[in-house]
Amino acid sequence: MPKKGQLYFFYDKEQTTWGFDPADRGSWRVIYAKESAVDLLECSATDGIDNDPYNSLPVSFKEIISRPDWQRLEIGADEMSDDDFNEYIEWSTAPLGDEPRHQMFGNPIPVQGDGMELECQLVSHGVYCGNSDGYHSPRAAELAEGAKDWRLLLQLDSDDEAGMMWGDLGSLYFWIREEDARRADFSNAWMILQCG
Repeated sequence: MPKKGQLYFFYDKEQTTWGFDPADRGSWRVIYAKESAVDLLECSATDGIDNDPYNSLPVSFKEIISRPDWQRLEIGADEMSDDDFNEYIEWSTAPLGDEPRHQMFGNPIPVQGDGMELECQLVSHGVYCGNSDGYHSPRAAELAEGAKDWRLLLQLDSDDEAGMMWGDLGSLYFWIREEDARRADFSNAWMILQCG
């Protein structure tokens, strides 16, 4: 990641796209500004844009240990006892406590399924993933190796205090390929919305 500057994240407030369709490109955006803004001013939205912003909240950073979701384990949930499974879920999400699960980098805390790197790889290359057909296509087999290059950039949880609700208590996940992040090129970042 760049050592200086700011990242700005944008998404369609109406939530008309979820990131599983190649046509969704353009309904979100990640913009990198090389120079850090010293003073930001709150202002009204421009004409034609709904001026119903989310609640402004202060942001602070805290380093945590990012633990993998159970779906990333080599054993399946059916191979664990119910107690072991529940303990693992509690252990893996414990670093974020009871707060909304906002985070940058690390392992995602998925709401639906933990295969978002592959989804980003496929959809960003034109494969529709709104059903299982895209995952089983010949094109998916050609592209699958590139899933290892995707990294979680930002996970933005539903948050009552901020006035953000993604679907039904869901989360937004912004992903980027590692080589793009190293070049500070955020133009091809991909977003996925998951909800319960």
